[in-house]
Amino acid sequence: MIKERLITFGCSYPFGQGLPDCIGRNNNQPGETASHQAFPALIANAIDRENINLSVPGSSNKAMVYRLQKFKFEISDIVLLNWTHAERSCVINNNTASIIGPWCPDKKSKIFYKQFSTNEEIEFNNKIFISWTNYYLAQCVTQIINTKPFNYTGDPASNFKSNNVEFLDNTINDYRIDHAADDSHPGIKSHQAYADYILNEYLLNDM
Repeated sequence: MIKERLITFGCSYPFGQGLPDCIGRNNNQPGETASHQAFPALIANAIDRENINLSVPGSSNKAMVYRLQKFKFEISDIVLLNWTHAERSCVINNNTASIIGPWCPDKKSKIFYKQFSTNEEIEFNNKIFISWTNYYLAQCVTQIINTKPFNYTGDPASNFKSNNVEFLDNTINDYRIDHAADDSHPGIKSHQAYADYILNEYLLNDM
């Protein structure tokens, strides 16, 4: 019997970077595949769905939307959108979304944040990404779950809400109990606590 699916888009947090089964060459690098101990896998197991985790460490919300619109959804899918740090961006070329981030040392990232990134631009673009994605998915899948984008240094009071989007009240950072091997990402207990929160507040009561 083919299972219905939980499909997740996001960054290193839902990918599970730093968890025991998601460590690369050293503790600061992610593994090659998403962790089976990350909260999307825990949620999928609890509701007996196939776990398809399409998160990418370092991803921007723009890159999430790019990957999402290329994916073939089924009407029975539940989609978990783990919106990430709003100031991140990417360059799309040759079917690839190349990372641009404030932490990146490359020339194009430095030029981008010096010349093209403003608080107004960040908020405007992310509202478009989030609103369009929810309008698009509403025609394709059974349920959409949106986490709040992480606030960014430039303007922590930004508002990314739109009329068609309801965010979860909390992000995984609100359930940070322990740390992963890199001391930067949430640990096993944090992922379990966040999975329990989403299950109890938004999924199990609907089943």
